[in-house]
Amino acid sequence: MNLSIHPSVGVSRLGNSIESKFYLSPDSIGGLPYDTDLYGNKLGPIVNFKDQSGAIKRQGQVFTVYDDKNNEITIDSPGISSIEWYVHLNNNSKWNGLLQESKFIKDRTKGFNINEMNLWVRSAHTHILDLSNTKKFLAVRDAMASYDPISSMVIGFAFSSACTVAAITVLELCDHDPQRISVYQNDVNLIFENYWAEHKKVYQQEKRWQNSEFWSRRN
Repeated sequence: MNLSIHPSVGVSRLGNSIESKFYLSPDSIGGLPYDTDLYGNKLGPIVNFKDQSGAIKRQGQVFTVYDDKNNEITIDSPGISSIEWYVHLNNNSKWNGLLQESKFIKDRTKGFNINEMNLWVRSAHTHILDLSNTKKFLAVRDAMASYDPISSMVIGFAFSSACTVAAITVLELCDHDPQRISVYQNDVNLIFENYWAEHKKVYQQEKRWQNSEFWSRRN
């Protein structure tokens, strides 16, 4: 199967805004960047590249995979078991600078440069990733820590677990102790099992939208 990626070259920017809002690069020649909701759905041309505080919003880039007949390839396409993306970090000086501005880990990262240029990236949905410590893995927010419209207790866990895994990653890089991630992974497995049992119990109590396509996918 011959595959192609569109666009062949994409541009994204970190910005310095602390808000979750972002915009996306043009998806056609001569197109304009467009504003989105938090899920990446188009809202129209971007009007303001800065947030209310004057900080620059983050800019993302959508990439699409096509086969030789110009059909879009997704995870649901026949014969596709997974789609993984690799990101090449062109300039890591900004990232290393941001580490030095952090409140809790700057002392541990002082003089330490993240110079791995081929980071492993994978989507994290409401289930445990097959691998959370693969080669060239840096950090990922927990797969289970996504927004749940009923049992939204995971919102707080998303923030706390993100801080935990960031600290563990730095310690592993500095101390070269691979067991830290393994212990953390076991803890996440246990937490997820408890969460999933609670998730099912809560959803079994919800009877208002039994025929809704959205809720049938959530169960």
